[in-house]
Amino acid sequence: IMEFDAGLEKARKMHTMCLTLMKKFWRLAQGYEKKGYSVLPRMAHHVEEYGRCREVANTEYSYLLELYPSSTTLLFSYSSFCDTVLNDSDKCEHYKHLAMLSQAAQEGRVLDEAEAALDRPAPSSSGDSEGHRLALQNQLASC
Repeated sequence: IMEFDAGLEKARKMHTMCLTLMKKFWRLAQGYEKKGYSVLPRMAHHVEEYGRCREVANTEYSYLLELYPSSTTLLFSYSSFCDTVLNDSDKCEHYKHLAMLSQAAQEGRVLDEAEAALDRPAPSSSGDSEGHRLALQNQLASC
């Protein structure tokens, strides 16, 4: 449990740092017209730091997911990371759904048929996402 807590804390810290760095980057970008090229080195620094934090967080989340694949807290946290940092809505929805399934199982609930139909692997980035979205939309429409 100590390993899990330390790993999750590290991943969340890097996740938060990514969001902070994004805000700093865009604030500098807004001031570009007034301050000119003098903001570019700081913007470049924020981009480098963002990349490092993103990689550390993603690595830590991936490691934890291998060890604790049914942790509701971890699944929700990684879902948020996929949404806010990786900008991968398909992956976000996949892990959010896994988290909801895990939460339901812990509470002894059974998800209804429409919710259970959503339990499938995350689409790849090779174009499956549109087909997945349409299939999902059709399933929900038939309920």
